Amino acid sequence: MKGQRLSEAKKKVELSIIIVNFNTGRFLTRCLDFIGKNSPKRSFEIFVVDNNSNDNSIEIVKKHYPEVKLIKNSSNFGFSYANNQGIVRSKGKYILILNPDTIVTEGALDALVDFMNRNPDAGIAGAKLLNFNGSIQYSCRRFPTIFSVFFGRQSIFIKFLPYNRVSRKYLMMDEDYSKNIEVDWVFGASMIVRRKALEEVGIFDEDYFIFVEDTDLCYRMRKKGWNVCFVADAVFFHHLGVTRARFWKTTLLNHNLGMFKFFKKHYNLNPFTQTILSVGLSLRLLLLVMVKAAENFIQG
Repeated sequence: MKGQRLSEAKKKVELSIIIVNFNTGRFLTRCLDFIGKNSPKRSFEIFVVDNNSNDNSIEIVKKHYPEVKLIKNSSNFGFSYANNQGIVRSKGKYILILNPDTIVTEGALDALVDFMNRNPDAGIAGAKLLNFNGSIQYSCRRFPTIFSVFFGRQSIFIKFLPYNRVSRKYLMMDEDYSKNIEVDWVFGASMIVRRKALEEVGIFDEDYFIFVEDTDLCYRMRKKGWNVCFVADAVFFHHLGVTRARFWKTTLLNHNLGMFKFFKKHYNLNPFTQTILSVGLSLRLLLLVMVKAAENFIQG
């Protein structure tokens, strides 16, 4: 047994892939199939952390993907907590946080690792995310301000004024996505993290149940002097909004709560500004719920 452990300890893993699953079986299997089809040329491992799904996704993983390291939770502990479970068990020099509703294209995983190897100052890098019609998803952002937070992708302003100047700047819609870019933060749907940087900065903040945890981690990285980047030749297709569409009330609530926690944690707001922000986010949430409910009613 001692000899076996020693030989296992000598095995180096360059990339650890962590996928959090919650009732996304059909997307998860597709994601795993494409990782297998377009696997990296270096050593890697895959973790699936399941947040107490009640579909058959776990049984499918056990039966058809024996190489996957499966962590099964007895309850839905949230996206941040589940990712941290995978992170603390992983061995890779780099850790890829990957949504189950993504498709890895050929060479994408190697492109992310190669970028990190070439850029030792990069703590986090995000992939180029595409819609299934080939159009770009704006997966990079500037850090939110008290003003710009009301002009995000889910805001009322962008629904009715999609090309307003504030939203375009905040969502970085005018950048050249054919080139690598240094950015403020990137989506956690496909985010590679340097273990050395993570050990210095810390893992995901579990106060965020889902949403804004990626913004928070990138903010902490930047404060510690690590760069956050977008990698143009690491291409993933992303079925945007799978969780949001199925659990839209919960996701809207958690996104707004996450934003409030982010501002309170990092921006040293005085009580008056906190109150204004709280009221503003509450009104934004109410308007979004009303608009979404109306859309669902119209759609039948």
